[in-house]
Amino acid sequence: MCGRGDGEDQMLLCDGCDDAFHTYCLVPPLSEVPKGEWRCPSCVKQACSKPLEPYGFDQSKRDYTLQSFGEMADHFKASYFKMPVHRVTTSQVEREFWRLVS
Repeated sequence: MCGRGDGEDQMLLCDGCDDAFHTYCLVPPLSEVPKGEWRCPSCVKQACSKPLEPYGFDQSKRDYTLQSFGEMADHFKASYFKMPVHRVTTSQVEREFWRLVS
């Protein structure tokens, strides 16, 4: 924070800690005041340093991180479609999904 009180039209108020920042004092500077919620660099750093919470579904017997769920999904796609996962397109998955549920 620069500590100056001028430039109120370019002042941001952090939605995490209520500290005030000029758009032009940030590194990198912002060209305009963002719409919606905004978090200062300290709050972003704090949020990013929190441990990942498990990700899963209520009916699942185990918890997944987002990464482990993605790895499981990739393994399933590769074995189901019998091709390398990078060759399985989203449209193929969607077509198969709708074929199965229709």
